[in-house]
Amino acid sequence: MNKKFQSAVKIAICLLAGLLSTYIYFPGSYSNDSWSQYIHMTIHWYDDWFGPGMVALWRVLWLATSKYTSLFLLQMAAYWTFVAFLTSRLPLTSTRYVAVMIAAIYCCFIPQYQMRDSLMAISWGLATLLMLQLPHLKNKAIAVAVILLLIFYGLWLRPNAAAALVPFVLALVVAVWRRISMWKAIAASILISAALFAATGFATYRVMHAAKAFPSYKLKLLDLVGISKLSGINQLPACITSHPTFNYNKTLALYTPATIDHIYWSPDALIPSPTEELNACVSKQWVTTISKYPGLYLANRADGFLYYLRIKKRFKADEYSNAFIDIDPQNPLHLTQKNSRVRNTIKEAYRIMGRACLFDPWLWLLLNICAFGFTIAKFRKSGTSALQVLACVQLSGIIFLLSQVLIYQHDQDFRYNYWLVFVIFITLGTFNANTIAGRGATAKGDSEALQ
Repeated sequence: MNKKFQSAVKIAICLLAGLLSTYIYFPGSYSNDSWSQYIHMTIHWYDDWFGPGMVALWRVLWLATSKYTSLFLLQMAAYWTFVAFLTSRLPLTSTRYVAVMIAAIYCCFIPQYQMRDSLMAISWGLATLLMLQLPHLKNKAIAVAVILLLIFYGLWLRPNAAAALVPFVLALVVAVWRRISMWKAIAASILISAALFAATGFATYRVMHAAKAFPSYKLKLLDLVGISKLSGINQLPACITSHPTFNYNKTLALYTPATIDHIYWSPDALIPSPTEELNACVSKQWVTTISKYPGLYLANRADGFLYYLRIKKRFKADEYSNAFIDIDPQNPLHLTQKNSRVRNTIKEAYRIMGRACLFDPWLWLLLNICAFGFTIAKFRKSGTSALQVLACVQLSGIIFLLSQVLIYQHDQDFRYNYWLVFVIFITLGTFNANTIAGRGATAKGDSEALQ
C-alpha cells in the first residue's frame, strides 16, 4: 500500500470518525459553569473567575453564526484535526495506529464538553504536534508564531497552568534551537514564559476589561478554615466572622481539606461574597496565619491533595464527575439532552472505566512520570531532538498536576486533568523516534543539549 493511498485513507477515517462523533455527541455537553460562560458571552461581559479566553472565542463564533453550538463544532473539528496530524506518520496497518485511534475514541469525552479545560488541552496538544513537525516545515517563522499563539491561548484559558508553562515553552525552545545548551534554553524559556503570562494579564484586564472576581479568595479561606480546625484556634479574620450568616461551628463541621466549595456556595451563604475590601482582609490574615503555622498549612494542603489525586476518596466511583456527557437542565436555552441508545451506552462505558480507576488523577500522574522516564532513556540512546521536545512536554504534564497541591479547587471533577490525558495520548502516537522525526532523521549531535 503506497504512502499517498495510506494518507488518503487515514484522512478519510479521521473525517468519518469526526463526523460520526459530532453527530453522536451533538449538541455537546454543558455544565452549570458552561452556561455561566454562555450568559457572559451573550451579554458581552467578562471576569477573571473563569477568565475571558473561552467567552471571547465563543462570542466571536456566536456573532458569526448565531449558533450556540458553534463552539462545540469548533472543538470537535480541532480535536479530529489534532488526531489526523498525530496519526499522519503512523503506518495504517500498524498496531500503534490502531492503539492511537482507540485512544482518540476514548478521549472524545474531552472535546464534546464545552469547558475551558477542553480548549486548553486541544490548544496545547496542537502546539505540541507543531513543535514536533518544525524540522519538516518550510516556513518555520509562521509555525513558531502559531505555536506561541496556541500556548498563549491555553494559558489564558487556564492561568493555573503557569507552573507547567516553563517546561512547555522549553519544548519550543529546544525545537527551534536544537543545539542550544540546556542552561541557555531554560533561561530563554523563563523569559518567554514571563512574557506570555504578562500578556494574559494585559489581555484580561486591559483589552477585555474583565471585572475582578477574586478567585484566590476561596482558596485562602480553605487554608484558614483548615488551619483553624487543626490548631483548634479560630484563624478567620473579623471581616468574615462578623458576617450575619457566618457560623463558625457549622463551618468547621462541614469542612474537608478536599474542598471548600460546599461551604462557599452553600445556600445558607455562610461565607460572604468577595469584594476588594474582603479580599484584602482575608489575604492579610492568610499571610499572617501561614507564617505562624507553616506546618499545619502544608499538612492541610497535603491531605487535601490526596483527595484531589483520589488516593483518598470521599465518594463512590459513580459519584465523581469523570466523563461529563450531559446538559445541565438549568440553562437559559431550556435545553434537555435527548435520549440516545448510543450515547447512553457510551456513558455507561465511561462509568465502568471510572470504577477501574481510569479517571483517577494519580494514575495519569504515574503514566506521565513513566512516559517521561522512558522518553529520557530513549533520547540518551538515540539523541533525537524530537524526543527531547516530547520529554519537555511530558514534564509540563507532571508539573501541571503537582502544582495543583497549592491551588486545587475540589476533588470531584476530572476536567482539571485533561492536559495529562493529552500528554499520554501524544506520547502514544509519537514515542518512536522514527515516528516523530521521520525515518532517518535522528540527530546524534542533538544529545549535547541535555548534557
